[in-house]
Parts: sequence; C-alpha cells; structure tokens
Amino acid sequence: GIYESDDISSIMSEMEKALNYSQKCAFLMASLKNHSRKVLGSADLLKEKPKTLQLRSQPKKLCPPRPTAPVGARTS
Repeated sequence: GIYESDDISSIMSEMEKALNYSQKCAFLMASLKNHSRKVLGSADLLKEKPKTLQLRSQPKKLCPPRPTAPVGARTS
C-alpha cells in the first residue's frame, strides 16, 4: 500500500485550500467583470440622456404670425 505521512497530508490539505481559493477567485473575477459591464452600460446610458434632454430643451423655431384683418369693433 501507499504510506501517507503527516507531511503528505499537510501538503494535500494546502493543495485543496489553494484549489478552493482559486475557484473563489475565478468566481469573484467573473462577478466583477459582469458588474463592470453593467456599470459601463449604465454610464453609456447616462451619457446619452443629456443629449436627448438638450434636443428636447432647444426652442422650436416659431413661424411668424399671419396678418389678420381688423375686427369691426376695433376699427373706430
């Protein structure tokens, strides 16, 4: 059989911990990438909103008033 000493057990335990930390790190990195994409997407939306607000807030060109004939009560 295979003899397993305390040293081998300690090394195996450390390797399992390292694997666990590595998996947690990979999960954290994926989560951060996903979050940053959402933040960048919302930042792009925030950049676009002022442009649309500026377009809406610009005054429309008004047509000059049409000349009208004076009303009978005002002609005296």
